[in-house]
Amino acid sequence: MTLLELETQLHAAQRRLIDFQRVKESDPTSVEEPSDSIVAEFAEALEELHVAVEELHLRNSALVATHEALQVERQRYQALFEFAPDGYLATHGDGTIWEANHRAGMLLNVCCDRLVGKPLILYIVEGDRRKFSLQLDRLARTLAPCDPATVGAQPYPSSLNGERIMRPVLHNWEVSLQPRNGDSFPAALSVSAEYTPDGKLVQLLWSIRDLSDRVCAEQTIQEQAALLDVASDAIFVRDLEGRISYWNKGAERVYGWTAEEAMGKTSRDLFSPDTRAPLEAAWESAIADGMWLGELHRVAKSGRETIVQSRWTLVRDEAGNPKSILAVDTDITDKKQHEAQQIHDQRLESLGTLASGIAHDLNNILTPILTSVQLLQREFPQADERTQKLLKIQENYAQRGAKLVKQVLSFARGSQKIEGEREVLRVGDLFGEVKQIVAELFPKSIDLETYIQPEVWNLWGDGTQLYQVLLNFCLNARDAMPDGGILRLSAKNLYVDETVARSNIDASVGSHVVLTVSDTGCGIPAEICSRIFDPFFTTKEVGKGTGLGLAIAASIVKSHGGFIELFSEPHIKTQFKVFLPGVEAAADTTEEDLQLYRGNGELILVVDDEAAICKTVQMTLETYDYCVLTAENAVDAISIYAQHPQAIRAVLIDLTMPSMNSLSAIRTLSELNPNAKIIAAGGLISNKQVALAEELCVKAFLFKPYPVAKLLKIVSDILRR
Repeated sequence: MTLLELETQLHAAQRRLIDFQRVKESDPTSVEEPSDSIVAEFAEALEELHVAVEELHLRNSALVATHEALQVERQRYQALFEFAPDGYLATHGDGTIWEANHRAGMLLNVCCDRLVGKPLILYIVEGDRRKFSLQLDRLARTLAPCDPATVGAQPYPSSLNGERIMRPVLHNWEVSLQPRNGDSFPAALSVSAEYTPDGKLVQLLWSIRDLSDRVCAEQTIQEQAALLDVASDAIFVRDLEGRISYWNKGAERVYGWTAEEAMGKTSRDLFSPDTRAPLEAAWESAIADGMWLGELHRVAKSGRETIVQSRWTLVRDEAGNPKSILAVDTDITDKKQHEAQQIHDQRLESLGTLASGIAHDLNNILTPILTSVQLLQREFPQADERTQKLLKIQENYAQRGAKLVKQVLSFARGSQKIEGEREVLRVGDLFGEVKQIVAELFPKSIDLETYIQPEVWNLWGDGTQLYQVLLNFCLNARDAMPDGGILRLSAKNLYVDETVARSNIDASVGSHVVLTVSDTGCGIPAEICSRIFDPFFTTKEVGKGTGLGLAIAASIVKSHGGFIELFSEPHIKTQFKVFLPGVEAAADTTEEDLQLYRGNGELILVVDDEAAICKTVQMTLETYDYCVLTAENAVDAISIYAQHPQAIRAVLIDLTMPSMNSLSAIRTLSELNPNAKIIAAGGLISNKQVALAEELCVKAFLFKPYPVAKLLKIVSDILRR
């Protein structure tokens, strides 16, 4: 009986009781008087009915309140369901959608009502549909109706009072979804199955999480990681205990250890003990100040000492607590070497400037000596043997002194381009100069052996520069044999054919002389043979090598039309072969040759600030039938030339004179006579001077100290042009 029916009956009983009392009061005799007990019982029953009605009212109010609360809770959960950040779907076991929230509709670009009745597979990209279908079939088999006893034994919580049971069956299954009229996007699907208490499958509940932002973030991270790997700097991260947690490709290139080798290690594990003290000081500074910047010397895995410009930054977590230290190291080893080389070159330039001044004076001293001695030999061919020997000794030592001056200048000026004098050279003379240096300066534990093929061809080149090439190879051989060994110099003729020429870009077909310098030292590792001629590359300790010697040697050989080949066997031998074009011309000029250079009374103007040079050159030229005017400065030279512009056939002028710049004097002479034939004389003449002089119509160059034959030949040649 409902509360309404009970209230109706109660009201009817009350009305009958009221009607009975009203009838009794109007006509007491017409109604039988009930007993007191009946009246009392009836009244008590009515009272109980009233109480029961009140209790029912209270219970009904509680039920109404509970119902209203349930409605509010249902609306709240419905709102949460509708506006959740993830998409939610409810499907039957076959994947047919029967309910979807607002977010699911937005993700699939379909109104929620229109999703109902559609299979979920329609919104899977075509390439993933087969995989999705197989997964759904597997779920269908797995989620078949269960034994109620088994359902109750599932390790997942269920609602009280025998309500439905929820069971997660799939978590974060990544697929690509295809919205209607939209671009596909990556998503993670999670599935839960809902059962009745008796084990029957009710529905599948799907959650859809859009992974587009995560994928973009991962791509950004990958791109950033790729940029870090492309960076030439070494970038790595260490925790507060010093263990490496990140190591980029740049760090692999700079230090040699791979990321797998470096991860989890500390600087103590990787770098030598000698570098630990600066690292500890830098670490303390970075922790205290939040950053540190400075230079560090580190030894790479290969053993190579590396200088880096290091920048350390203290990284903090979200709470502001120190978390790790980020280090960015820039390899500045080459930069430091270049800086050291620049300082070295500046010192050499200063030394070269000083040496140039000394060489100028020495050349001015040696020139009249050499010219006078050669002139005396030709003036007095009938002198006794003792006199001829003394004159020959003086000539040889004057020439040797001139070569020493050129060698000192060449070494002092380093890699500067110096215009050398090319002439016919004997291999024996070249080896002889090298042998003399080796005998005087090399340890006695090094034995020198030489071999020159009979009738070996002569060379055409600058003797000082080629001597520098051979001496450089010999010095390297000495350093490779600290405990002694054998140093061999050899020379032979060789015809370079097209096959050999094709194997070396600098080689040319033709007759060559092969100069070989070999030693029995430690050899050169195969991995660095290809770099041995690179500028600034050296395997020697800091301060013991500039890395320019072999580079300059290769440049000199190339300028002579030759090439170099290197052969090395570690711990056995090293062999440098220098291929130079050979010539069959004679190296000496005979007296008969000098007669070809005689003059015919031509007037020559000789200009030099050294009176002795003017005098000896005048005597030499006059001996061979030339007429000579002399001037000891540029001003006098211009004055004399202005008086005899047509009569003076040639001018021999020193490039280094006081009072007036020689090039300015040459320019003035050229203005007086554009067809003037000018010969420039000097010690070591730079390429810059040559270029400027050629612009001013200088026809030839004569290198001091010059022998009589060279002087006569150049004067004769220029007059015949």
